[in-house]
This record gives sequence, structure tokens and C-alpha cells, in this order.
Amino acid sequence: MRPLWRQFSGAIAPIVAVPPGAELWYDDRDIPALAENGRDAAEIQSIQAGTLHTLISAGYTADSAVAFVEAGGDFTKLEHSGMFSVQLQPASSVTEGKGSVVGGVAVPAQQGGQAPAPAATNGAQAPAAT
Repeated sequence: MRPLWRQFSGAIAPIVAVPPGAELWYDDRDIPALAENGRDAAEIQSIQAGTLHTLISAGYTADSAVAFVEAGGDFTKLEHSGMFSVQLQPASSVTEGKGSVVGGVAVPAQQGGQAPAPAATNGAQAPAAT
């Protein structure tokens, strides 16, 4: 209906006294059906944003994730970056930063952000860091 309303506004403008610098237009703010369309559009955008976040977190490139969403879910558009979420890595493979594991022992983050080298335990179990 909006295109028809625009055409109607343009068609009757020559026969209506429109002040200089003004334009004859329509106001659709009080039409409930159109307000619902806006809410639906916002919900769709929210779902698409969630999909983008999930795909990028899973290691797909941002550009291919956007192409996937714009293509309506065409999986052939997805390209993986080769990087994986930390949650998918074995615990012993994360060797830097808070929560890292060095030599089988959890190490808290240090002031400089580097995990210390593991101490020799001679078979004894080191206490878990808190």
C-alpha cells in the first residue's frame, strides 16, 4: 500500500495548496498492521544477528557468514577460517592466559599475562590453582 499512498500524494499535490518548501505526504504511524510489520522485522534482525554470532564463534569468516544470512541460509556460502573456539580445544593445548594448563596444572594469569613454566613435580600432584 505504501507505493500507492506515495503515488496518490504526488498525484493530488498539484490540486492541493501545499506551502512553499513543504511536501504532501502520508502518515502511517497509527496503522497497527504496519507497526506489527516493524516488530516482525526487528525479530528477524535479532535472529539473523544471533546466527551471525554463532557462525563467527564457530570459526566461519565474517564475510561468508553475512553472505550465508543474506542468501537465506545457503550453506555453500560459508567459508571456515581454520580457527576454532577455545571451548573446542583440548585443555592441555591452551598454554597462555587465565585458565591455561601448563604441564597438566591449571595456572592463574600472571601480572604480565604469561603463564609461568611448569615446576618439576617429581611425580607429586601439584595443588590446583584457585
